[in-house]
Amino acid sequence: MSHVRPSALALALLGGLVLACHAKPADGAGESVGIPACDAWLTRRDECLRRIDPGASAALRLRLDAEREEVKTAATTPDGRAAIGRTCIALLQELRSDPECR
Repeated sequence: MSHVRPSALALALLGGLVLACHAKPADGAGESVGIPACDAWLTRRDECLRRIDPGASAALRLRLDAEREEVKTAATTPDGRAAIGRTCIALLQELRSDPECR
């Protein structure tokens, strides 16, 4: 995978969150990415999605798996780790304010 700028990754993750709000959690749910804020966001996202739509499409589940892998990839460098950590904190705060995911 080529190097992804943190801002591009943040946009991709935010876009994925919008699409994923009505999907089933990824098959890799629960697998740590090594950044506490991201692990918390991914876990909470997966729990929320499981409640909202347990019959989501396989394509959407694959996208969620890909997001988890993107977070892992971003975490392989110190700069990427810091950037994705900040992104995950923001995503977690948004997810906590989503009435469907409380």
